[in-house]
Amino acid sequence: NQLPGIANKEWWVLAALVMMAIPIIIFFGFLFSRPLSS
Repeated sequence: NQLPGIANKEWWVLAALVMMAIPIIIFFGFLFSRPLSS
């Protein structure tokens, strides 16, 4: 059973984007926080 208007492939794309976005956000978080602390 699939939710109406939502394809199974779209969920995998969203999951992939989230998994890729989290490390990038953490990376830039450390990148921008280091010059401020030093």
